[in-house]
Amino acid sequence: MSRTRGERRPRRTGPRADRRCNCARRPACGIPVHGEDTQENPEVTPKAVDAARSALADARERALACARVLHDARMRDISIVQVGAVLQVVDYFVIGTGAAPRQLKSTADALEDRLKERGDRAFGKEGYGEGRWVLIDFADVVVHLMLEEARGFYDLDNLWGDCPRIEWTAEHQ
Repeated sequence: MSRTRGERRPRRTGPRADRRCNCARRPACGIPVHGEDTQENPEVTPKAVDAARSALADARERALACARVLHDARMRDISIVQVGAVLQVVDYFVIGTGAAPRQLKSTADALEDRLKERGDRAFGKEGYGEGRWVLIDFADVVVHLMLEEARGFYDLDNLWGDCPRIEWTAEHQ
């Protein structure tokens, strides 16, 4: 049975007719991390909230460690963007600008090595062959290493401009 444009789908009948999505009433992960009240969702235990906050703190430390590696590799315009409230799949972006493809590749290698020493591993790496924009995925932190023209073209800083920035300086040791 086909419908014409603008015609509504027939109402469901049967045993599943009363099923409705309740996604508007709860956060995507079900765990109030970003300031939500835990009493709104009685299924969320204080232990789950503590675990989620601990994971967010670990992600922040990982993002700061990535920023330190980028600083040591002489990358410019290093910024840490907290995108967890918007994206749900990643908590932080770390963005840095390099002068040449070779610098991006060596920084990517140093980043993987340094975080492996901490016990973290990269789950994926894209753009390494081209060297214009190298993306390294550490699950809750994604690092973007970009040449200046690529950073200006894609303008991730403006795209995620509504997300909070983590103030970071080289003295964060």
